[in-house]
Amino acid sequence: MKRLKVDGFMIYIFPGVYEPAEDTYLLLEVINRRSLDGWKVLELCTGCGILAVAAALKGASVVAVDVDPLSVANAFLNARANGADNVEVICGDLCSAISQAASFDLVLANPPYLPSEGDRRWSAKPRLLGRL
Repeated sequence: MKRLKVDGFMIYIFPGVYEPAEDTYLLLEVINRRSLDGWKVLELCTGCGILAVAAALKGASVVAVDVDPLSVANAFLNARANGADNVEVICGDLCSAISQAASFDLVLANPPYLPSEGDRRWSAKPRLLGRL
């Protein structure tokens, strides 16, 4: 398992979970520019949960969603390890995980798309392609 110290908090990345890349850090910069106190934030394709944790630590109530059970477990660990009890992590796609009546002040989405080493097309598991 990899560990990253980011903006004063620790993120753990399970083997097989998509790792934060440059675009993730750009989104973190945007999150860090303002207070999110009282905001409701939805993060799709949460992966290790780095954006969900960052938003929660800025005061938001966060729902983090991913179709990959390993990513969901990873995001849950990172939320709890950083005291972000205001993060709810859900396994499923957007349609099955979120009520149609739900509303959010901010929606974040950073799906896996970068090629990785080896024979795989990207770091996400190929079985997830049809569910994105």
